[in-house]
Amino acid sequence: MKFIHLLSALSLTAIISSCSTGIEQPKGTSQGYQSARLIKRNPDADITDDATAVAKEKKIHGMLQKAIKSEFTSHGMSYGKADAGLKVAYLVMIQNNAITFHYNDYFGQGRDADAIAEYAHLRGVTNTKRNEFFERVIILVDVIDTKTGKLVFRNHYLNDIVDVPTDAVRNQRIQAAIKQALTPFFK
Repeated sequence: MKFIHLLSALSLTAIISSCSTGIEQPKGTSQGYQSARLIKRNPDADITDDATAVAKEKKIHGMLQKAIKSEFTSHGMSYGKADAGLKVAYLVMIQNNAITFHYNDYFGQGRDADAIAEYAHLRGVTNTKRNEFFERVIILVDVIDTKTGKLVFRNHYLNDIVDVPTDAVRNQRIQAAIKQALTPFFK
């Protein structure tokens, strides 16, 4: 699966903006919150029979989750307790000239990952002026108030996939991507 190529980009860029799409783009901050946790894994997320692909996906999810935890704890918030004030969800999308597909394992149920992927496809594939082959990754990070269920913050990272990095390089890129996506939340 192309998920093994996740986050092999060299530089950071942004693409999804908050036009009148019907897709929420709140830009709240961490003020008033002291704790966060990862959203529970979606039990309906796609599962492949390819053991190698599953192992690589788990490794990458682990890198993403470690980077998210690091961002919250580096800003003085406790992370990982069941009674946390915030929950963090993420959606990973892989896109090329023809398709956009997503991994919604840690995006939650009923949060309309399909509509977000369709919007990303419209913006990044259908309405693009790029006429050469490309492949890119988009990581969408949501921060949700646990008590109200309200989406407090949403941001993303986007970049072209240009190579197949080592795990160490992939981990560095994941850390930079999550840091970029969450920096406005901690201002």
